[in-house]
Amino acid sequence: MALLAKARLARNQLARDPSLAEATLAELQLDTRQALEDLRELAHGIHPPVLTDRGLLEAIEAQTSRLPVPVHVNADGLGRDSRYPAEIEGAAYFLVCEGLANVLKHAAAARIEVRLAALPGGLRVEIADDGRGFEPSGVAGSGLRGLADRVEALGGQLEIVSRPAGGTRLIAVLPARETVPA
Repeated sequence: MALLAKARLARNQLARDPSLAEATLAELQLDTRQALEDLRELAHGIHPPVLTDRGLLEAIEAQTSRLPVPVHVNADGLGRDSRYPAEIEGAAYFLVCEGLANVLKHAAAARIEVRLAALPGGLRVEIADDGRGFEPSGVAGSGLRGLADRVEALGGQLEIVSRPAGGTRLIAVLPARETVPA
């Protein structure tokens, strides 16, 4: 979705400022290469290397750095060396990625915030946007149900807070204890 948004941006810039469009297209080319690499990793059924090697916070920062909308990542009580079991980190990472994709696809947001918070015995993950919002009861059978199923399969809970013209927040609480880095 980020690639499509950046391509649309470059197309709009083309008539107004060709040099800016050229710079955006160069970024798009680099982002496309990275997306292909990420897809290859996912196709092999493994976590992205940055998630495995450097942890959740850095993996999310790497993902959000490529988006065409400003994303603020806030980690409350979660340091760069904080690690959780692989299934929890994977679920949190893919929840954030899917949440960001939904924002880019549906929300027309100008700003996104990702908040991670270490809890006693858990991890809280929140994706919030200032976009158009929606009525949660009107999206039965959506991809959001799949996200909730994944979170609940780990013993967690997913809450969706949204209203038309009021933005959206996805809030997941995953049960997990922080692990000691190897």
